[in-house]
Amino acid sequence: MHPDDDYVRHPRGERHHKATMTNADARRILCCWQARRDEWGIQTALARQFHVSPGTVHSIIHGKTWRVATREREPCGPAPPAVGDVC
Repeated sequence: MHPDDDYVRHPRGERHHKATMTNADARRILCCWQARRDEWGIQTALARQFHVSPGTVHSIIHGKTWRVATREREPCGPAPPAVGDVC
């Protein structure tokens, strides 16, 4: 069995038919959280902005879901401004 066979049979990330966000959204959630992790209520604010539950944001941050999108761990760049959306 080839390692990619499981990926084809069980699509991950935005390739899953029930995905409500993209890999880029998951990466952006992680980057925004990394830039503002010390702010109170950041997970809830991110959940509202991306129209997902706070539990989904928590799972992305802690690597339980959306690992396909966030495993690279590339540098996220400078922190986004604090005006308007969270990111």
